[in-house]
Amino acid sequence: MNFNLVYLFQAAGILVPSMEAGAVLSISAQSIPVLLSAPADVGLAQFKYVYLLGKRTLPFIAAGNMLIQGCLAYWERPRSVLSSNLYLISGSLSVLIPLYSVVFMGNTNGSLLAINPDIVLKSKEATDTFRKLLQKWSIMSLVRSALLCGSALSSFAGTFLF
Repeated sequence: MNFNLVYLFQAAGILVPSMEAGAVLSISAQSIPVLLSAPADVGLAQFKYVYLLGKRTLPFIAAGNMLIQGCLAYWERPRSVLSSNLYLISGSLSVLIPLYSVVFMGNTNGSLLAINPDIVLKSKEATDTFRKLLQKWSIMSLVRSALLCGSALSSFAGTFLF
């Protein structure tokens, strides 16, 4: 086994979920408050853009992280069962992100994407609904960030602590 490859996978196994957690957290903590202060039609258009960008990229990053963690778990099994199990936990947490998004955030995502920008601009009720849904989405997205932080910490512990 090439140890340089193992070191590369260990670095990626820590950096990928850490960077993804930071991206998701920055969307929830920085982008969404800005969208809430923008005019409703502009905020809706920007949310749809951010959502579709994340939908196209983040599941593949999560799958790549799962593959990395699976390889690390396989390579570490003879050396340390605990490290191997931590990598398995890290990969499992990474895979939970798309599942959480579909199962728990699906209704909120569907409601936000179904809002008509013209109606949001004209109706105060629609604007309030949009803002409430966006706040709910932001809070639910924090759970995704927490899962990714758990994945990064588990990979870190598997690499350096055991």
